Amino acid sequence: MVYPVLTRLMVVVGLLSTPLYQAPARASVQSQPRPATPQAVSAEPQWATFDITGSNGSGSLQIGQPLELSITLGGTPHDSMPIVAICESAHFESQIVTLKPEPSALVMNATTTLVPVAHDRLSPAPHVSRLHVTFARSTDTKFERVLTRIIYLTMGDTTPAGDDQASLTTHQDPPIAPPSEIDPAAGHAEPLPGAIPLVSEEVVEEDLIPSRSTQPTPGYWDQVRDLLNRGWTRATGHMPASSFPHTVHMQFRLYPGGHAQLLEIADGSGITEIDQAGIRAIADAQPFPPFPLGVGIEPIEIHVRLQTGSQSGVGDFRTSTPQQLGRTISAPKH
Repeated sequence: MVYPVLTRLMVVVGLLSTPLYQAPARASVQSQPRPATPQAVSAEPQWATFDITGSNGSGSLQIGQPLELSITLGGTPHDSMPIVAICESAHFESQIVTLKPEPSALVMNATTTLVPVAHDRLSPAPHVSRLHVTFARSTDTKFERVLTRIIYLTMGDTTPAGDDQASLTTHQDPPIAPPSEIDPAAGHAEPLPGAIPLVSEEVVEEDLIPSRSTQPTPGYWDQVRDLLNRGWTRATGHMPASSFPHTVHMQFRLYPGGHAQLLEIADGSGITEIDQAGIRAIADAQPFPPFPLGVGIEPIEIHVRLQTGSQSGVGDFRTSTPQQLGRTISAPKH
């Protein structure tokens, strides 16, 4: 009789102790942290575009003249802290301009005038000016950097007005003699025998400015590409030959008059000398021929890959149209 009673007691104790072992297991499972859900990130990347608004659409910049620059920043959410653009250059005074947001899009705009610094006449005039633009959030104590862009501007080598004294006297009209020295018969000259009489008709001025070319569009871009090839050859001619090719992706804006501006290193080669050669190649190749009728009257974005090695030259050449919000529409390769 003792053994059945003990057996029943052991079964009851086992049933009562089972929840005691399961409770800690449940607690350990429930206490495990859940994986953190990543926060939503804006799918639109940050971008910035620039435009020269004070060149009358020609893209021609003269040394010693102010530069009116339009700045657009996109892909940055609007918050309480203002965003500024810090413009720094060796040839222009530094400027800090506040960007104004557009309520309908994640876009901010600003326009500023860069004042040139005094140029030393004994030093050579700059052919290319480097402009460093830093976008930052402005706080009470510091600037928090958001985006940095470096653009290059090509400068004309014409002498500013007033510096060339010879030009002020070369084209002056001869002095008028006093009335006492004027020949009274000068206005009554007799016609020469056998001379051809002048016909009194309306004088029509001849237009010496060449009209826009009717060259086909592909032929024009082939010419631009050829000039870039020549500029790249000159810029890299002094470099030692390397068995490993290097490529730098450049972009610039070509204006209807043939001037190249807003040069940028879109994707560097990893070697500073080659990247700078890409800037020199474009600066030396311009001015390019004016746009023919088939190209249009708006500036064109040029994307070009310049490479060294056995296949040195222009490896890829594409054009695109600048848009209002800084985006570009791809065009066929040339």
